[in-house]
Amino acid sequence: MTGNDADAQITIAPHAQPYALITEDIENDFIQSVAEFFEVHYAHMNPQEPSPFSFHGTLKISGILTVLRKANPALPEGLNTSLRWLSDRISEEGALLTIEDNTITSLKINDNEHIKLLDLAAGPRGLKLTEFAIGVNDTIANSIDYKINSQLNEGINGVHIAIGDGSSGYHIDFLSPAVKVSPTHN
Repeated sequence: MTGNDADAQITIAPHAQPYALITEDIENDFIQSVAEFFEVHYAHMNPQEPSPFSFHGTLKISGILTVLRKANPALPEGLNTSLRWLSDRISEEGALLTIEDNTITSLKINDNEHIKLLDLAAGPRGLKLTEFAIGVNDTIANSIDYKINSQLNEGINGVHIAIGDGSSGYHIDFLSPAVKVSPTHN
């Protein structure tokens, strides 16, 4: 990966198919997120199966998105407020995200570590990646406000990765615009 000071590598398994383009997902009536029209993403929602991707490295993060689809009393109180604070800090100051073997090992804002908050918020899946995506929408770059928790932000030209499933814990996307993925063959 190049651009925005990315120092990362992604390996996509030969059998991997982009999420939401699998025949069974679109053969009947379906609803598609508008953001997904501007991205290609790979999901790893079943931790008992091997991930379709392998991610290692560091990314500069310009913003995050968070979603919890239903209340989960097993999660600590106040997470929504803490994540809103984290989102505001990242949108103002940026962050550096480090991933090793598909697991987030660090999220730093101005050398201050925030990994414990991520681990609490993500629920039982913890810091293991659930998504890797490439955004392809160049036209929204000047309109993005990372303080707004908008799913459209995912489509910005660049990459994003995510943790959590949005049900047992928060789903948290980490957006790194202007990163290019250049294929190499081994």
